[in-house]
Amino acid sequence: MKLTRKCEYGLRGLLYLAHRRHQEKILTAEVSAAENIPPSFLNKIFQRLAKAGVLRSARGCGGGFYLAQEPGEITLRKIIEALDGPIRLSPENSQKPGVEMSGDGNSLALTTVWQRIQSHLNAMLEKTTILDLIRDKMNANNENGKNHTENN
Repeated sequence: MKLTRKCEYGLRGLLYLAHRRHQEKILTAEVSAAENIPPSFLNKIFQRLAKAGVLRSARGCGGGFYLAQEPGEITLRKIIEALDGPIRLSPENSQKPGVEMSGDGNSLALTTVWQRIQSHLNAMLEKTTILDLIRDKMNANNENGKNHTENN
């Protein structure tokens, strides 16, 4: 599995909105400038996230985007699947009913491993939220500040 640039930008944009959720609606131009994301690309990403129910938007004066749910309710799995589609680690044929595995059982063994890994990955992405990412960032910033102070 490889995250696309669209997914990376979407996550960065959502984190920006989550940090400023008290500001109500935020224009994509502000997010784009702050996160160094091409504005037209970010608009398309945010529109997809709005269609998936992750964001809401308001048009006109005072319009912009805002989170549709609390950061602790928005999972990485929902975001990734909204932007990149279903998450797949196993080969295409292993997921299709009626496709027979050939060979001496190695294909089946590999398929079983990929499916187990995918199941664990999906579970982790399902339980990891935007709020978790915010907390991780805060903890990393606290650790960096602590290390910087200790080194001086």
